[in-house]
Amino acid sequence: MSVRSRTPEAVRVFEVGPRDGLQNHATLFEPAQKLDLIGRLVAAGLTDVEVGSFVHPRWVPQMAGTDAVARGLPDAPGVRFWALVPNRTGFERAMEAGLRHVGLVVSASRTHNVKNLNCEREQSLAPHLPLSVVLLGMGADMHTASIFPGADRLDEALNGSAILVPMRAPGAPEPRITLSAKVLRDAMRCHIVIIGAEKRAALEKARELPPEQAPVAAILRDATVHWAES
Repeated sequence: MSVRSRTPEAVRVFEVGPRDGLQNHATLFEPAQKLDLIGRLVAAGLTDVEVGSFVHPRWVPQMAGTDAVARGLPDAPGVRFWALVPNRTGFERAMEAGLRHVGLVVSASRTHNVKNLNCEREQSLAPHLPLSVVLLGMGADMHTASIFPGADRLDEALNGSAILVPMRAPGAPEPRITLSAKVLRDAMRCHIVIIGAEKRAALEKARELPPEQAPVAAILRDATVHWAES
């Protein structure tokens, strides 16, 4: 397959300047100034714009007034306005302000999560469980999420009650953090997307193997599989 044949026809740009950019700026901007920036971004043609974060201003002073920003957003058909929410309270504030697109943030680093959100990683996720939808892929080795066959802590990821499990795949230089099989199984809807004949064959093989050999088998029973040739 050539590089050209893999080049996408379109690229979706997710603009985070009004949140991530201003969050790291020493100057505290008023909601009107933030709305002016957002208006300019929309006028430039951006269709996904993160407008702020619903965190307590004691932790991130630059994000004070996000409620007012959300309520003052322009009427822009086709544009999705987003906000970052660290917890259930932030989510409820975003909904009350009229936003319909939010991003839940969880740090891979425990230290960063505590400093950034003032709670442990699992505490960040627990209020949002069960997940409404999970969209997963699958490798030719029949791993899914970051649950790999032969990985350390595989039994914990497949059979334990933890929300998150740090685990290292065989030969991997660094560990990854994955949602556990329990969290994936408990999701209200689970979709697995696979592409190519090799993965289709691997998926059929996984149906006959235990999860220890084919981790994707742990969630197949209640999952909807989507397959495409290429």
